[in-house]
Amino acid sequence: MTRNELRPDLIFTLSGALSDAECDALIERSEALGYGFAPVTTGLGMIPIPRVRNNSRVMVDEPETADWLWSRIADLAPTVADATAVGLNERLRFYRYHPGEYFAPHYDGAWRRSRKEFSLYTVMFWLNDAFEGGETGFTGLDVPARKGDALIFLHRQRHQGRPVTAGVKYVVRSDIMYRFAG
Repeated sequence: MTRNELRPDLIFTLSGALSDAECDALIERSEALGYGFAPVTTGLGMIPIPRVRNNSRVMVDEPETADWLWSRIADLAPTVADATAVGLNERLRFYRYHPGEYFAPHYDGAWRRSRKEFSLYTVMFWLNDAFEGGETGFTGLDVPARKGDALIFLHRQRHQGRPVTAGVKYVVRSDIMYRFAG
């Protein structure tokens, strides 16, 4: 596996994090769980806002799967001063995008387990690449999907899921959790 820096310490990919067979199995698992409309997290709670996002999502708490995904990327995870990376958030979010579906520019929020343990980085595993469009867009940078690769970026990086124009895009998203000293 290779770490490809796109913006050092802010945005990078890990090539070959998952095999084709592993990606296919995760897609099958997500379809078996059943996708629904993906709401947007707001100060008023989770509500549908189609102008912000119109893709499908299924969320599942799977510590074993999160641990397995973590084992694939742990050696190349970002380091943070005064903190230790301890794994992935067990709440996995599978996203599915059909043609015309997108997620408008936004920031990812942190997941907090305790006062001393919370996430700082998003990790997305691309489960396929047999689609057109659907790049993950940052200011001045579009990152195309590559099946089996992971995209890791600091939560405070504004980004978007550009519209898919053909085919169906699948990703699974989580967060890298850090435990802080003191």
